[in-house]
Amino acid sequence: NYIDNFVLNGYYTLDLLLMQMLSKQPLTEENLQFDLKIEKIGYRARIINKLKEDAIKYKERMIKTYGRRKRGNLSTVSTLVFEKKDYGASCQCIII
Repeated sequence: NYIDNFVLNGYYTLDLLLMQMLSKQPLTEENLQFDLKIEKIGYRARIINKLKEDAIKYKERMIKTYGRRKRGNLSTVSTLVFEKKDYGASCQCIII
């Protein structure tokens, strides 16, 4: 059961994983292998592919919910902001 490995590494919810996949530093196969201790390459590939697929759907839901702001000719949505607090890390998704 790999859920415990995710939780022990700070991924408490699916939203956190999906936001990570949309960030500049998405979860990689190497993260799964070395940090989350998922040894089987097939499992890693399926997890990464599913997270990428779900992240796209998550982003589309965010656009529908929060809209899209235009910056120049580019439309952008969703950037992760991590803030370090005394009590741990908090994460919030903002629209740029």
